[in-house]
Amino acid sequence: EGRVLRSRGVRFAHLQQKDQLDDAKSVAENIVGDIPEYEWASDARIRSILDGLVSDLDWHETVENLSGGERRRVDLARVLVADADVVLLDEPTNHLDIGGIAWLADHLKKRFSRGVGALIVVTHDRWFLDEVCLRMWEVHDGGVTPFEGGYSAYILQRVERERQIQLAEQKRQNLMRRELAWLS
Repeated sequence: EGRVLRSRGVRFAHLQQKDQLDDAKSVAENIVGDIPEYEWASDARIRSILDGLVSDLDWHETVENLSGGERRRVDLARVLVADADVVLLDEPTNHLDIGGIAWLADHLKKRFSRGVGALIVVTHDRWFLDEVCLRMWEVHDGGVTPFEGGYSAYILQRVERERQIQLAEQKRQNLMRRELAWLS
């Protein structure tokens, strides 16, 4: 439950766990669509994404002939090429090799200027979270708890919060014992 408030003109790009590729289209058509070559080829950001993710793929090959990992890289390139204010990545490191994961982490750290845009990542890759995240949100028991920092900082803060909760509970139990003893 909840509400989503969206400012006018905010552009979203979303990588789902199942790719959103058109099997009948080429790698190029799936990534840049009908953008003229002179436009995307002159954009350093787009060229960097293509070099980092799909430089080894045949640009004119239809995606139906690609492996799962190759399809993932094409779909990831498609999302990253989009001129989006908010990028949502659901398990972006699935099917990527170590080099691809390192490239993606580096790219995402440089993607947005401070205070401009947002990256939301859902992943089980702890190293990746430490590399790219500035804040973590833990969703549990119908609530959301914010934490500052990457995964390691989140774990440390969560352990400290749990320790403080246990300490408060011990104090409460001790007070109840004293009150019961006084009443007796």
